[in-house]
Amino acid sequence: NAFTADIFSAESEVALSLFVGNANSPTGIGTLIMHGGSLALGDSLVLGEEFGDEGFLTNTGATLNVTVDAIVGDQGLGSMTVGGSAVVTVGVDLFIGDGGTGDEEAGSLVTVNGGTLNVGDNIFIARLAGTDGRIIQSGGLIDVADKDQTGLIRQRLHDRGHQSHVHH
Repeated sequence: NAFTADIFSAESEVALSLFVGNANSPTGIGTLIMHGGSLALGDSLVLGEEFGDEGFLTNTGATLNVTVDAIVGDQGLGSMTVGGSAVVTVGVDLFIGDGGTGDEEAGSLVTVNGGTLNVGDNIFIARLAGTDGRIIQSGGLIDVADKDQTGLIRQRLHDRGHQSHVHH
């Protein structure tokens, strides 16, 4: 069985990192759905930590603050969707497809179709050899605070045959 947590209006603060989909759960599959409220993490967010793990986050109206890094697909499969009135803030770097699953169809994905995704420094997409990551924006706002990095994001996406829409 997979584990799913639905948050509608809670306000929580986690002192360390939050792992969604890791080998410590019975199946390695986890889902976090945020409809409202807020969640503040003192360290990092990891979706799909180990090989074979799957971590999914859907945020349609909550505030999520990650103090350090967000890793969408560390060695496992990760997916994050930002929509509606959601606000997701990553203090340092956003990694998409950081450890790899190998198959292009099974790659890690960030989708922004509404809301706001704020990133403090860099967005890394498929940073390591053999990894796969994608970002799709059909609405909302992606704001990278370190404006010097937006060209790097576009170039890396272009080199991989993807398009980017980075607002700055």
